[in-house]
This record gives sequence, structure tokens and C-alpha cells, in this order.
Amino acid sequence: MVPSGTKLPHDNAAQMSYLDVVLFASHQIHLRSDETSLVTAPAAYYISKSNICVNSKGESNGNGVFASRRFGAGEEIASFKRPLVSSLETERLLDTCANCYVWTEGSSTGTRLYVPEGVKVEKCSACARFRYCSKACQKAAWNRGHKYECKVLKPMAGRGLPKAFLACIELLTRRKNGLISDQDWEMLCRLPSHIDDFKRNGTYGNIEMMAMGAPQFSLPPSLFDKDFIAAMYARVMSNALTIITPTLDPLGIILDPILGSLNHSCDPNAFIMMDGPSVSIRTLRPVRKDKEIFISYIDTTYPYQKRQEELQTRWFFTCRCAKCQEKATLQEDNWLVPANFDFVLDAEAKQAMVQTQEHTFAVYEELQKLDTEHVIYGLKQILASCYEPRFYPVYRQPYAEARDVLIVSLLSVGKYQDAWAQCAKRYKYILPKLYPVPFHPVRAVQTWQMAMLAAYLASTEEGVGAPGVNMGLIAMMLVKQVLDVAHLSHGPNNAFTKSVKAKAEEMIEELKRSVGNPDNAVMNRELEVQRDRLMEMGDWAEDGKLVKPLEQVKLVEKAFMQAACLLIRGFACCSILSTQHFEISSYTAHVRHLFERQQQALHHFTIPKVTMAPKAASDNTGRQKTYSADVVAAVLCSTGTTSLTNKNYEMMSALDGKKTATAFQHDFRSVIAKAKDLKARLDGGEVFEPVAPASSRAKTKKQSDTPTTTRKRKGGASSDSDETPSKKKATPKKKGTPKPAKISPPAFDDEALPFDAEEFIKAEQKWEEEFGFN
Repeated sequence: MVPSGTKLPHDNAAQMSYLDVVLFASHQIHLRSDETSLVTAPAAYYISKSNICVNSKGESNGNGVFASRRFGAGEEIASFKRPLVSSLETERLLDTCANCYVWTEGSSTGTRLYVPEGVKVEKCSACARFRYCSKACQKAAWNRGHKYECKVLKPMAGRGLPKAFLACIELLTRRKNGLISDQDWEMLCRLPSHIDDFKRNGTYGNIEMMAMGAPQFSLPPSLFDKDFIAAMYARVMSNALTIITPTLDPLGIILDPILGSLNHSCDPNAFIMMDGPSVSIRTLRPVRKDKEIFISYIDTTYPYQKRQEELQTRWFFTCRCAKCQEKATLQEDNWLVPANFDFVLDAEAKQAMVQTQEHTFAVYEELQKLDTEHVIYGLKQILASCYEPRFYPVYRQPYAEARDVLIVSLLSVGKYQDAWAQCAKRYKYILPKLYPVPFHPVRAVQTWQMAMLAAYLASTEEGVGAPGVNMGLIAMMLVKQVLDVAHLSHGPNNAFTKSVKAKAEEMIEELKRSVGNPDNAVMNRELEVQRDRLMEMGDWAEDGKLVKPLEQVKLVEKAFMQAACLLIRGFACCSILSTQHFEISSYTAHVRHLFERQQQALHHFTIPKVTMAPKAASDNTGRQKTYSADVVAAVLCSTGTTSLTNKNYEMMSALDGKKTATAFQHDFRSVIAKAKDLKARLDGGEVFEPVAPASSRAKTKKQSDTPTTTRKRKGGASSDSDETPSKKKATPKKKGTPKPAKISPPAFDDEALPFDAEEFIKAEQKWEEEFGFN
């Protein structure tokens, strides 16, 4: 926002469109029509054409946010009371206020002193979806638009809805009821939708599906047609930013036309900070007048290629910032090499290193899906695998990020001394390298996390178990470091800054009560000693210490079982149907391929080799078993879908190595038809009765003197060599197949729901996760 009386720079005025001029003029009065969205103070910025947003012809085709005056490092450019729309993560709906975003159950115990003690959230009694920490918050949300969306969401109570879907519904519902001004709406509609990009990558169908379901949420086609709703949903997907706590915990997404106009750079000059619903844009380094303001959409500490892949996949552009123009030559892509000026790393060695890094990234991402116990083992393995080759810098990703997650995991299970050793290593070797600006918010928050851990250890009898270490003074020293930068990283009025200041004052008072008023020279000398001790502790954590072999095997087994569990569940229902046969060699090959890739990704962990059982064959000819088309249809139906995409057929062709994707598509026509028929029968309440086991159908025979084989158990009794769990005799039964207990289909208690609401919701949630919207 430009303060009253400020004139447009001549060199940018010519580039501005009519709407830019209107927006610029309106900034001198108010940006938003509703009081909850007003900018709290005049912001010295304007929106204009950006040279970084170019089309294939090199022409500017997008806007950016520019500074209309000079800003120093750590200054606030603009502050918003709240963004236009927000949406919490599904998990956070249970423990976070949907109005002020106070998170009552944070994982960073001890570091979130800014959260009022004893605060709780209660759910809305009508829609039962959103929760609020007070009547005031509930009333504010109600007046802002929840009174309209509450009616819409009530029939969906108890069903998870993706956050981007909820944000889109809120936007359209508020606009329908006149709660979003024409000016805000026009600015919002000017944000790029990337519809063509979604169509090119094959995900537009998911967006269109959501748009087709909009009438179920009281959004009639006469007001918003399908294409418009699809474009708005796409805008949410491609322009939303993350809701964060002052300690950088992600809570959900926000969308705002001003914030959405901020462009990306891998070397940004600004960043977003939040304090509840309040959003501020702060400078990371000095910004000159009329220079564009950039933030980062991703973690800029990642290597060049990883950054480009994420930006292209998630935001559909190739970054050409100054940092990316240097390509893979900067710190993020450095390897450790011998200190010999004659040493040259050949292409083959570089490629091997890059492959190792890719494998490490893949395993790191998979590990985060496991429980905390397995995550800790796996993360230690990643640290060991990065350390052992001696070419991975400790600050290179994902080496550094794996340590961050390990620290949080260790804290969550109460292993505080282990967590401290990792914190000290990060403090000494990683933070100054990855975040050289002392007030970088990540560096400030992680130092604060370490300070609170030091304060806790100081209160315990064992401390860190090292002589000559005063954890109380180390905690005070770290708190002082955070206090010196918090007004720059968060702002002087941020709840985080206030809590750090309160803690520092508390520590000083405690020191005075303990030792009176110590001599400054004596105190400075002791602090210097403890600073040296802290640096020494930076070498305590031994990344080269490997996990026990047995634990390694368990980790691999669990990872593989999770990857294959969907197919295993599918084959569990294969005894339901049997008609014409169908070759499913591609499925067998796919499972084997998954396992082989898992082994490849983990080979650098020095894990004992795990082999897979030989391929199943129907006879001694080596041919693979065949199953009926109905059985394969049952497997397909069990995965929650009744169709396959071109990519599925291409994968089959690639794994088979002989047949084309078109041939597989032709073969699967009957399977698809049967899967749809099977789903209709299931939805209609039909109950399928499996074939009874042989032991139940056959009459009980007297045990012969001939030893029984392990292939069949014709009778209930068995020899002593039979190691099966049960050795009870089978009870003789009447002729005929016994009728099993009926399993009722899932009940749909809301008549207002669309026929395929459950399938639709699951598909949307899965797509948002796969798209990287988290």
C-alpha cells in the first residue's frame, strides 16, 4: 500500500494497467472493504508488471510487488490483520482455533511460551467442523462468513474435506453473500490459475470434478459456472501460502490477492511472518526503492536441481533468479573434496554422488510416513549414510534437514540429552552456513528451541552429564542471542518476541536471586568459558555410529510392507469371483519392481541384503499364475477406483517390456467394465459369499497311518509334526455350503450428499497430497 501523497515512479507508471492505477489510488484510502481485512498501517509498496514473469517469447505477463521507498534489513514492509481466506490442515481442525489460529497442542513443547496456559478449543455445535478458543473468536468468524458456510458444511459433518477445497468453498460462499468486495474479487481473479498447466500434467480432471460438485454446496451454476469454479480452485492450488505459527509450525493455507502477487526467488530479499491471523512482509536484507520484493515458495537450502523440480511441479515455472543462473555451482551443491588443488572430480564420480543424494532424499521422504520409533532409527541411518562416504557436507540437504527432524523426534520421546547433542552440532556447523543472516527466522527459532532445551536440562539433576558445563548460563546466553534478533525476525510486537523478552527477564531475576549482582568481568569470563564448552559439545553427536543390523532389517521390512500393503489387501478378496481367466503378470512384476527399487534406494545404508521369494508359478513350466478378469476387477475395486489412466497403462507396458500401452488398454476393457459393475453391486448392498475352506466342506475322515503332508489338511486332526496353530478336530457339518455372516455396506446417513460424495472426497484429498499441497 502506498501512503497518501506518494507519487508513482515515472519508469513504472508507463507499465501499469488501468487496474494497477485504480488499485494504487485506492491504496491511499483503504485496501479492503471489511474492517477485519484492513492493512494496519500504510505500506510503502505497489503492484506492477514484473520482469521475472515472462512468457515463452520473453514478454512480461505477470505482476509483482515493488518497494516505493528504501527498506533496511529486518524492517516491516506491510502488515495485514488477516488474509482474505484461510483453511486449516485436517489434523489441525481438532486442536487449532479457526479464527485466531492458536494451536493448543503443538509438538514444540517448551518453545511455544506465547500460547496462553490452559487454552482450549470447542467445536461449532452446528457444522461440528471448526473449533474456536473463545466466544469472541466464534463470533468474529461467524460475522466474517461462517454463518453461511456453516449451513453448507453441516451435511458433511464427520467427513474430511481437503483444505484447498474448503478454501475455495469459503471464497465462493462469501462472494455469493456479498462479503468480498468487487475490488478484492477482481484482484483475486487476476491471479494466474494455471489451468492450461493442470491440463498438460493430467490433473485437471480432479479440478473439474470438484467444480461439478459445487451445486451440492449451494453454489448454483447460474452464479458460478463450472469453468469459473475450476479456475478459482486452481488459483487456490497455485497461489496459496502456508499458515505458520511464530515458531514456524505449519497449520494450513492462506490466500490473499496482495500476498499472492509476491513472486519467488531462491535468493529472496523478504519473508512472510505470522502472529495468529496477522501477516507481515519483512525484509531479509536492504531493499532499494522501486526494486521488486521477493519471497521464497520453497526451502532454498535444497540443491539447484531439487529446487527446480519442486517449482516446476508445484508452480509450473523454471526459476531464473540470480542464484539459479549460477546453476549447481553454489554452496547448496558443494561436495567435500580433498584439500589438494590438483584434485579434479570426474563426471562419473559426480553422477554417483548425485544418485546417492537422490536415493537419500527418497528414503528420507518415505521415513516420515513411519511411526516415531522407526523414524528415529531411519534418520540415524540417513545421517550415517551421509557421513560415511566423507563427501557429504554436514549442511547439505537432506543431511541437515534429517537432523532437524531427528531433533524433534528425540524430543517427542523424551531423549533430551541425545537431542541436545544434535542441537549443539546444528548450532555449530549448520545454522551459520545455511542461514548466515543472524535474524533469519529459521535460525532464530531453532536457537530458541535449543535455549529452552538447555533451560530444561539445567533444571535436571544430571544435566548433560559433563563436568564444567553450566547449562543455566548456556541457556541464558542462547536466550540473549534470540532476544537480540527477535525484533528483526518477528517484529517487536509479535507474541514470539514478547515471550522471549519475558523469559530473558525471568532468567535475569533468577540469576540475581541466586548470586546477587555478579561482577561484570567475572560474568563475562564465565560466559566465555561456557561458550567454549558449547562449541565443544558441537562434536558430541557421532553421525557415523550405525544402527544395529537387526533394527536395519526391521526398518526395510516395514518400509516394503507399507509400499505393498494396498496390493496385498486387494488380493485378499480374490476368492470372491471366478469366471474367465486374465493374465496379471504386470501386477507381479510391479510388486517385484517396488521391492527392487526399495533395495536400490537403501543400498548405501550397508543393510544386510534381503531377498524376495521366487516368482510364483502354476506348474513346473515357469509360467505365472493367471486369475480371472473378475478377480482382477475385485482388486481394482478394492483400491477405491474403477478406472485406470494412460500413465497406468504406460507403466504396465514399461514393466512388461513386450506389450504396448494400447494393448494393455485393450486387454483391460473387460476388467474396467466388470469393476464398474462390481462397484454398482456393492453400492446396491449385495453381499458376496466366499467359497468355504476345504476343511469345512469335506467330511471328517479317520486319520490314516500315512504321515500327512503340509499341503492339505483333510481332517481336523494332524500329526505332531504339524506346526499350524490349531489342531482341533473339525466338527462334522451338514451337506451344503454354510452361509457366512452378512457384512453390511457402509451407511450413508445424509440424503443431501451426492451419490459419490465419499469417493469424491477421498479422491480430492489424495490428489492434493500427491500434488504436494501440504
